[in-house]
Order: sequence, then C-alpha cells, then structure tokens
Amino acid sequence: MDKPSYVLVICAMKSEYEALTNKVQQGRQAVISGIEGTVFPIPSGEAFAFIGSIGKVATGFTIGRLSEACNVKAIINTGVAGSINPEVLPLDVVVADRVAFHDVDLTAFGNPLGQMDGEPLWYQASPIFLDAAHNITLQRGLQIKFGSIISGDVFATATNISEKIIEEFDHPYAIDMESGAVAMCARKLNVPFAIIRSISDDTRKGDNVTNYEEFLELAAKHASSVTLWMLNALK
Repeated sequence: MDKPSYVLVICAMKSEYEALTNKVQQGRQAVISGIEGTVFPIPSGEAFAFIGSIGKVATGFTIGRLSEACNVKAIINTGVAGSINPEVLPLDVVVADRVAFHDVDLTAFGNPLGQMDGEPLWYQASPIFLDAAHNITLQRGLQIKFGSIISGDVFATATNISEKIIEEFDHPYAIDMESGAVAMCARKLNVPFAIIRSISDDTRKGDNVTNYEEFLELAAKHASSVTLWMLNALK
C-alpha cells in the first residue's frame, strides 16, 4: 500500500496548533504513527498539522516518526519566537531565510560556532516558500520580515543570550527552540522547509517572560494566518 503524502505543519505548543487548526476548513482529525493531528486540503495536495513539542529532540523525533509513516513533501514550522534585534517588535511576523543552531559548539575541532560535523552552519530556507511569502506581502500588503533565525534548547532572556552570540551570528532577527531541528530534518529528508515566526517577546528586555505570556496567543494567530496563506499559494 502506498504511503500518503503530506506537507507537514509542525507546531511546538497547543496554543500554536489551535491558532492554526481553528482557521482550517474541511480539516479532519487523524493519527499518523501515533501522532494526533489535523489533515486538511491545500492546492498542492494535503497538509498534516500537529504538535511536535518544545525543543530539538522532541521536534526531530516526531518528524522522524512521521517520515517513516508518510511521504514528506515539505515541512513548515509555525509559531512564536523571541526578538533579538531592534528591527523586530512583538507581533511582527518573521519568515526565516536561513537558520542556525546557537547552542552547538565544536569550535575545539575547528568548526565555526553553531556548525555540526557534516552539516552546514546555516540552513537555507526553500526558495519556493520564500517566493510564496514575498507574493503574499505584495498581494495582501502584509509587513512580513525576512531574516535569519537562530535556534537552540534555551528560552532566551536578556541574561542567557549574550551580545557576543548575537554578533557571532550577524544579528539575527529572532531566536527559537525548534527551527534548527526542522531545518536539519528537512535537509536529511531532502525536502523544502519554511520557518514562520510571529514575535511574542523582546528577549533583550528584562520582562520578556511577562510579554511572552501576554502576546503568545495573538502572535500565534498572526503566524498561523501567514502559514495558511503560504500553503494556499503553493501549487
């Protein structure tokens, strides 16, 4: 029996998943390889949205399980992230043009900070998704921002992400806990990926945990809207 084919839409948290699925039309509940989610039609076929949990290991493990059970056509990671750049404010939407790990350190072996052995330092997002996002900005007048995102198993605050790290990665727009794992899995599966993040908090401010809790729900809704528009733009 042929395996079904899906564009995977992975959310880290329930709030991000519900922000997306509440807007989905003709969706149906499904369980794939033990992972509960929502299958819904898109112009290029079908998408499967699900909660992949927080962090690199949970994200990679979940994508791996799904890749055994279905043909993965592409991966979109949607949700919230923290700003580490003064050009990006809470509730802005960032579409990553590239992604790197900030918490990988093999510099003792001559690798640049962030680079795994045998992997690129930066994972380049797929042009097909970036073109779709640029078209959305033209057609709908949205102020989507395009820039780099760094990723690692840290909820970023002003005290645990140093200015040195930000400078090392050439002042990225945002920081999260899953996009690096998504990008690496997509590379190993040889499929395109996109990272869509709405900003929930400014990590450079001491009260960013409060801001995160305040803006989480609305930021997730902003990211989900861009995600669905992008999926509908793919042919």
